[in-house]
Amino acid sequence: MDAPHGPLYREHAPAPALLPWVECYWTLSGERAAGADRRRLVLPDGCMDVIFRLETARGCAAEGWGPPRSVVGTMTRPLSVGGSEGARVVGVRFHPGALPAFLDVSARELVDGRADLDDLRAGGAMEAWELLHQEGTSVLDGLLLAWLGRSGRRDDAAVRRAAALLARSGAGATVPHLTRDLGLGRRQLERRFAHAVGVPPGTLGRILRFRRALTLLGLHAEWALARVALEAGYHDQPHFTREFRSLAGTTPGDHRRRRAVEEPAGRDASVQDPPPPGA
Repeated sequence: MDAPHGPLYREHAPAPALLPWVECYWTLSGERAAGADRRRLVLPDGCMDVIFRLETARGCAAEGWGPPRSVVGTMTRPLSVGGSEGARVVGVRFHPGALPAFLDVSARELVDGRADLDDLRAGGAMEAWELLHQEGTSVLDGLLLAWLGRSGRRDDAAVRRAAALLARSGAGATVPHLTRDLGLGRRQLERRFAHAVGVPPGTLGRILRFRRALTLLGLHAEWALARVALEAGYHDQPHFTREFRSLAGTTPGDHRRRRAVEEPAGRDASVQDPPPPGA
């Protein structure tokens, strides 16, 4: 059960036709008490998101999420966000490399940043944003299928396949492995990653390994950190700690201690509480 007035995170499945590109829809409700200083850290996960920030009739806003309709690029560092009482955020999480199939964007220009969806001439975004207030995430299926059907988008199936290999293999898939498996040269692979993902294959591999470690920390509270490190694909525990601190701004041990209280079902490991001031 969520703590009283705590943010409530939920994931929702997209239409089956969208599953090759869309990981999930998600909602985050800022239900904390008015005036309370309750912020969260969103951690890198290798994905790009389209985000709709909904505001209640009282004008409450979700802080740190940017414009009401935005595209968030691949993250390499944590992002602190918050929300006033009643604020709500709805997002579309795309598989790594999938967003350019829907929007004419270069992922390289959005790394650790965002763009206003209204500036991208994304038809139907305003209408979907208005309907989300009443009808929920089901309206997103029609919007995304319409975007997917338009000409001029670049769906790079090879990059999506490479990202899936990186996600499955932990540290096992290197750039030479990917080029051999996909039949691409190194420079060609890196150029296509820059457009579709925004970061090189090696960097995406680090982020996806980190995401796997987050999942293991959540699923196996009884495991020693050394075992989590090896299962996630790190060389050893010091390597795990260095990488974790680089991407999360904290250590695995500190993260685990803050997550000691059981999280609600459906909670994403990439959304966490930040450390207390001065920690």
